[in-house]
Amino acid sequence: MRLSRQGKEEIKQQIRSDLFSVANTGLKERKVDIAKRNREYFLAPHMKHIDLIPSKLLNMSKMYYVRIKYNQDAVDPTDRFDETWSYTSDVRRVNPKLHNTWEDYKDSLAPELYTEASVLIQEILALRKEEKSMNHFLNTSMEQYNTDIQLRKVWPTSLHKYLPAPLPRKPKIKKEKSAVCAPVEIVVPDGLNTRLVTNLLEG
Repeated sequence: MRLSRQGKEEIKQQIRSDLFSVANTGLKERKVDIAKRNREYFLAPHMKHIDLIPSKLLNMSKMYYVRIKYNQDAVDPTDRFDETWSYTSDVRRVNPKLHNTWEDYKDSLAPELYTEASVLIQEILALRKEEKSMNHFLNTSMEQYNTDIQLRKVWPTSLHKYLPAPLPRKPKIKKEKSAVCAPVEIVVPDGLNTRLVTNLLEG
């Protein structure tokens, strides 16, 4: 069966979701947890003074932000990391604000969280590279091949379930051979089997 452009995009989206959504959700939750605890470290030395100030004189909001920078001098851009992590509380609380502006203050990471944040960042960067490799594989294979039969020949069996069921084959009609361009080599990402096993164990 020939796959439409929309059909290809839906297949790719479903594969990416199944492979990486659980892992990305887990990483996001850990980022929020670090931001939440960073807020506590930030405010702890000031709480005895904050408690004496009337709440109407304090900046109250639900959002707290911390700026995370890591390995900025790396030669490979994919090894650099620069993000803002946030924590959202259920109610409005005391949170830092930039002086004389309406902008939210982005705190720096507390030294107590350096090691934990470093481990998390490395996991995030590794997952990004894994996703990039899979995206390249899906895009390359689907640009070169347009039918489910062709894709079954180059995709690992673990991905066949995302393709539509093959239609009954019609009798072949011999055609004259014509010159064709050399196909692009399709290489299955090394981390695919590991990702499938990891998702199975975490599921």
